[in-house]
Amino acid sequence: MYTRSKNLFPAGTSSLTTSGAQFVGDYASLSVEFGSASTVTIFGSNADGFDTALVAADWSTVSTVAAAGLQKVETGFRWMRAFRSQSTNTVRFHGQVRS
Repeated sequence: MYTRSKNLFPAGTSSLTTSGAQFVGDYASLSVEFGSASTVTIFGSNADGFDTALVAADWSTVSTVAAAGLQKVETGFRWMRAFRSQSTNTVRFHGQVRS
């Protein structure tokens, strides 16, 4: 296994409040890091297809956090995205990828 990290809101997306879908189906463990104390909701989906084909009905709430720091997220879903209440909050995920 190896560790992979990625910003859910990369540079140039500072005004977005909902991130794009990220494939996390290969992760054995997953955690999400929040940069500031504002509400962040993590959504998961097991829908088939590519991220652009996922519709609102495909998503379920996995976790809602209102504190800065690192939170472990249960694995078992294929896709993940985040909603942040403040567009200035950074959201980054870290995980152990199965090889």
